[in-house]
Amino acid sequence: MKKIFIVFLILLMIFSIGGCSVKTASIGNTDSEGTSNSGSAPEINYGKSFTDGSQEAPRQDQSAEAHPMTATPYDQVGGFVIGSSQKIIFRSDMSIETVDFDQTLTTISESIRSAGGYIESSSINGSKTDENNPRYASYLIRVPSNQFESMKKAAESWGTLIIENTSSQDVTKQYVDTEARVKTLKVQEERLLALLSKAQKLDDIILLEGRLSEIRLQIESFTGSLNELDALVDYATVSVNLVEVKEIAVVPVNFGERILETIKASLKLFGQMTESVVMALIYMLPYMLVIIVLVLVMRKIDFLPKVLKGKAKDSDEDK
Repeated sequence: MKKIFIVFLILLMIFSIGGCSVKTASIGNTDSEGTSNSGSAPEINYGKSFTDGSQEAPRQDQSAEAHPMTATPYDQVGGFVIGSSQKIIFRSDMSIETVDFDQTLTTISESIRSAGGYIESSSINGSKTDENNPRYASYLIRVPSNQFESMKKAAESWGTLIIENTSSQDVTKQYVDTEARVKTLKVQEERLLALLSKAQKLDDIILLEGRLSEIRLQIESFTGSLNELDALVDYATVSVNLVEVKEIAVVPVNFGERILETIKASLKLFGQMTESVVMALIYMLPYMLVIIVLVLVMRKIDFLPKVLKGKAKDSDEDK
C-alpha cells in the first residue's frame, strides 16, 4: 500500500512538470508572436502580396490618390483639420438711424471706396418733405474679407447703430469635397477621351459621347459652385438699412430721465394731434363753405313763399 502511494505521487509529479512545460512553451510562443506584431505594427500594409515580391497599394492609399484634395485636410480617422486654407464666409446686417441722410450716404460711399469694396445693390425710397414717409436706403455691400472688421468699425460713424447681427460660416469642408469631385470627374473625362479615341463601333462612340457630356455638365456645375464659394469667401457681405429721423432717440438711464422723456413724448404727441386737427379743418374748409351756402339758399327758398303769401294777403285787405 505504501509502495502504491509512492508510485502515485511520482506519477502526479511527472504530469505536473509536463503541464508546466507545455504552458511555458505556449506562453513563450505567444510572447514571441506579440513581439513580432508589435515591432512590425508601423509597417502594416493591407495590400496583397504578389509572387514577385511587389505589393498592391493599400485601399487607403488608392483613395488618397484618387481624391488628393480630400486626403489633405483630413486625419486618419476622418477628423477635419483646420489649416491655413480655411474658407469662411462673413456677413453683417446693420440697421442705422441718421438725422443727416444725404451726408450719411456720402460717408457710406467713401467708406466703401476706401475699403476697396463695391455696392452689389442699393435702393433709396421715401420723401424728404413728408414726415409720414421718411427716407430710407438699403445697401448690399461687398468688401474684401480682410477689410470686414474695418468696415464694421466705419459703420459706427454713419449714424446711430440700432441693430447689428454678424455671422460666419465655415465652408472649408464643402469646398474641399467639391474640389475633389471636380478632380475625380476630370480624371474620368480623360479616360473617356482616351477610350473615345480608340472606339471604332458607332454604338460605342455614341455611348462614350453621352457619358462624356454628363461628366462635363457635372464639372461645370461643381466648378460654378467653387467660383461662387470663392466670391463669397474673398468678399464679405455687409447689409445696411439706413433710416432718416428728425432726432435720435435717447434711451433713458435713470428714473428722472424717463420722466423727462415721457413728458417730451406727451407734448410731442399733443402737438402732433393739434396739428392734425388744424390740417383736417383746413382740408374740410371748402366743403364747409359749400354746405353753408347750400343752407342759406335753402332757407331763402323756404322764406320766399311766406313773403309772397304775406303780400297776397295785404293786397286782399286793400281791396
